Amino acid sequence: LLDKADDNIELSYACADGSQVTAIYPQAGDGGQLQLRLADGRVLWMERQISASGERFANEKHEFWLKGNEALLTLQDAEVLTCHSTDEG
Repeated sequence: LLDKADDNIELSYACADGSQVTAIYPQAGDGGQLQLRLADGRVLWMERQISASGERFANEKHEFWLKGNEALLTLQDAEVLTCHSTDEG
């Protein structure tokens, strides 16, 4: 879904534990920060990282790594969740 107000891209992901996360992707020229909204209400900000494959965003405690419609979310407690995009396209 394209947010017309700021041209960021917002996608939803269903994770293996039954939770859902929403990722708001930055456009190429705006600094590269990803906003990730977790099911428990937390909002995480992550910087774009160098990646040989897919797209990777991380901060000092968390990581969100994407390839195609799949993503791996690693939280600070070392929990790793496999998630899949629920958006068409």
